[in-house]
Amino acid sequence: MDHGVKRETGEGCLLALVLVFSLLLIFPLQKARAEDLSQLQELLAAYDHEFFSSYTLRLRVVKPVAVIMRDGLCTATTVLTGNGDVHALAEMNLEIERPRYPSRGPSAREKNSLTSRFDSQERYTFGYYKMMMLLSDSRWMWRADPTFIVVAPDDSITTTVSFPAKIEIQPVGEAADESMFFRHILPLGRGYARLIEQITSASVNAEGIARITAFGPAFSPNRGFWRLEIDTTRGYLVRHATYTEYSTSAPVVVCQGEGLWEAPLPLCRTGTFSIGSGFRTGVSLLDYAQQFDPQLLGFVAHGFDPVFFPKGTSLQDHTVQNRDGSPVRFTKR
Repeated sequence: MDHGVKRETGEGCLLALVLVFSLLLIFPLQKARAEDLSQLQELLAAYDHEFFSSYTLRLRVVKPVAVIMRDGLCTATTVLTGNGDVHALAEMNLEIERPRYPSRGPSAREKNSLTSRFDSQERYTFGYYKMMMLLSDSRWMWRADPTFIVVAPDDSITTTVSFPAKIEIQPVGEAADESMFFRHILPLGRGYARLIEQITSASVNAEGIARITAFGPAFSPNRGFWRLEIDTTRGYLVRHATYTEYSTSAPVVVCQGEGLWEAPLPLCRTGTFSIGSGFRTGVSLLDYAQQFDPQLLGFVAHGFDPVFFPKGTSLQDHTVQNRDGSPVRFTKR
């Protein structure tokens, strides 16, 4: 898969290391010249390329149960692998906080959004799903296996029901899928090169910490400014990042990495990804290997093979259209 980073040879990676030290000699504690900005961007891209060319991650992920954050949090063990051309993600297990009946004193706006989730007996329905993703250079695929829990006013769980999977196929680079996948990797300090179109200013201090401002997107067609703190002594590891659109004054994306997982290409041990008004994902690194896992890829690919779809599985393919322009739909009978 093209991550906006051209493939480099081993000689290119050696050159990248040489450039790191030359940059520190050129402008310690000073603002970068235009040619230095170009070198910084090339280095960030080279290290990202090296990471995405062969990796496997096992993560502990804490995130909202669903888009309605008041429903609480869930914890997933999530595995990812990739080889530069294809990338796979699977939530191997998912545990949610014990559902609690929501307070019946929400604001008018919240109440309107919740109305359809209360039944005639005043029971409340929570929905959550296990997720798989498969990103290739021809299409991006997303699968959700939903479960619904019905909670009575006394907090007792009256019903737990699993439903058939829902699958969507999107063109490469679809914004929602991009956000869903890369929110697992950005907090660990990698994946920013694909979001950087041009570095506009930078400075590097005596400790090798580069602070840059860059122009680019963040999971939408809109453009704005990224502000990154990069540890150039640790393989250009991004420790902190914010993204602000032209139309806003406050950041709409904030990533923070903490700790260090020592490796030839290191990562942050933990991190957070926040987008919008507080939708926050926390990531902790459980295991990391700089190699691709073909068995994990096969497991995820199996989940997208129509031959093995359970009955009732629904699919929407946005890469193929009907005559009226709508995506092709399919339900397994």
